[in-house]
Amino acid sequence: MAFDLNTIYTLLALALRGLSYVGRVRAGYETTFTCTSNCIPGCTYTWLLKGRTFNGSELTWTPDGLDRIVELQCTAVNTESGSSKGITTILEVKSSVSVRPSPQLPLPVLNQSFSLDCDGSFPGLPVIWYKDGQVVAPDARINLLEHNTSLHFNYLLPSDGGFYQCEVTMANMAESKVISLGYLLNLLVSVALAQCCLGGNTSLPAR
Repeated sequence: MAFDLNTIYTLLALALRGLSYVGRVRAGYETTFTCTSNCIPGCTYTWLLKGRTFNGSELTWTPDGLDRIVELQCTAVNTESGSSKGITTILEVKSSVSVRPSPQLPLPVLNQSFSLDCDGSFPGLPVIWYKDGQVVAPDARINLLEHNTSLHFNYLLPSDGGFYQCEVTMANMAESKVISLGYLLNLLVSVALAQCCLGGNTSLPAR
């Protein structure tokens, strides 16, 4: 049977099913991609996503929010001739979950209280906090409040500096997990700002 390489090169395409494709997907929500071609007599399809391969003309993926930009590739191979053609698209992952300082305590200052809020979490569903990729364990100084949606420090120590993220469970049928945008807690900058704004003679309580 005939196999027109030029035609398959032109018509091989990626498309989203059930969603207008604009290069963006939402963390925590399932998205189905379809790879199509005009192969004669037919084609097999292979997907490449984050170093993993998947077979079939459709791929369903639920982003977890860890990656902001993801490359997705589909390759079609003609079952008769073995000729192939691939197409690549760049996906931008949007997340509605983020870590932000509490409005009541917006500036982290050494030896002062401070809170981080997990914005985008859902009431009653699990929230896990991470610092530099490790789970934060509450203690006498660090508390989890408001159903774990707020991470509160009774007072900050230099060792509290780091990159904070929260993992939330989405309120959907799959109850998928999403990792938030992170917050860099930089106490050196905070101390310098506090000294600047308070005239350079900041008095901090002893602990």
